Amino acid sequence: MTRSKPRRSSRLYLLFSCRGGSEMNRVRVQFRPLADRPRGQRGLRSASLRIAAIGIAVLSIVQCSDFSIYDLLGGERGGTLEPTATAVNIEVTSTYRAGATGGFEPYSYSVSGNGVPARGSIDPATGVYTAPAVLPDGEIFTHDSIVITDYIGSTVAVTVRSFARLRATPQSATVNANGEIIATISGGVAPYTASVADENGTPDPTSGSVIVAGNSVTFTAPPSPGKSLIVVTDQIDNEVIVTIHVVDPVALQISPSSATLEYGDYVEFAITGESSPFNTSFAPLGYGEIEGADSPTPKYTAPASGPQGVATITVTDSALSTVSATVFVVAGTPDELVIVPSFVEIPRNGSATFSVSGGIAPYEFALQQPNRGTLTVNGATVVYTDAGTPGNPPIRLIVTDQSGQETTATIRRK
Repeated sequence: MTRSKPRRSSRLYLLFSCRGGSEMNRVRVQFRPLADRPRGQRGLRSASLRIAAIGIAVLSIVQCSDFSIYDLLGGERGGTLEPTATAVNIEVTSTYRAGATGGFEPYSYSVSGNGVPARGSIDPATGVYTAPAVLPDGEIFTHDSIVITDYIGSTVAVTVRSFARLRATPQSATVNANGEIIATISGGVAPYTASVADENGTPDPTSGSVIVAGNSVTFTAPPSPGKSLIVVTDQIDNEVIVTIHVVDPVALQISPSSATLEYGDYVEFAITGESSPFNTSFAPLGYGEIEGADSPTPKYTAPASGPQGVATITVTDSALSTVSATVFVVAGTPDELVIVPSFVEIPRNGSATFSVSGGIAPYEFALQQPNRGTLTVNGATVVYTDAGTPGNPPIRLIVTDQSGQETTATIRRK
């Protein structure tokens, strides 16, 4: 007698039996075959649940050994288990909350290193990952994987890279038309690249040119006045922006055009233009004082105490032309403007949540490419929802504080 090979089934069934009352009740749970699981995902891939019961009602079967059918049904999210983001960049000491869709809840979270012990830590219940406080010796960034596991054991991973903050000095500057300025870059992951964009963040070769040499970026201004952005990018897709105000050397100008002072501090302005003499005033009256109001280098001193506020410095020349600068008076020097994460990779039609700190609130949020998605703002938190438009170029989210300081986050669709 020969035994034929069993025919390979296109479905996988799990049969659970629980005895209730005087009858045996059977529950059959149907899964897609293991061969159909997504690449890189272990365990079973949920497709549907098919339940057949003999005897009393199926929902009366709550617990069978240590596997709860009731919990399985209640935890189904529908569809394949997927992370809300597949890769993120955050600065050292920052936190990121991982998330997932599909599969079966509840999810659990763990973290592993990339061939080395994990550099960060994670809350296994909430998925909040905390980057290391400092980079380990010899490492310019860390590379961890957050592993998300659902109720039936399916897993997906999120790549998390942490780094020292990418900085540019100065963050903003005023340059004469056809003039030059050098910005110094630090942090992030070198080598750096740089490009020039217009004031809306759109790449524009007519807004000037840049040359990168190590950690220095030399910007040459265009012949016409306007606003240009130097966009510096490191090797793991972090960006930092230097805002350049290009001015006509013969027109009335004031530099800097904005400043942030603590109580009692001062800022010295430089006035240029061909229609001297100049006269400098400020408003509101009594909110600080001006020294050298009729000189080309007036000095504004903030009040020693009182409410935080804004002073407007106005210069008038002999032709009655005017130009203004804004001074923010604060109780303590604001921290640098930061957005977390600074880079995120999401599925098409997915979403990503960002949090902003530092600078001077409230913040303004804008997309360089408005048709690529929508922004939902709640104070210092913004949620980007992808519109699913064709093409795959990076999407830039630009954040501006009240002093004009800017920072960006890059969104890439997987």
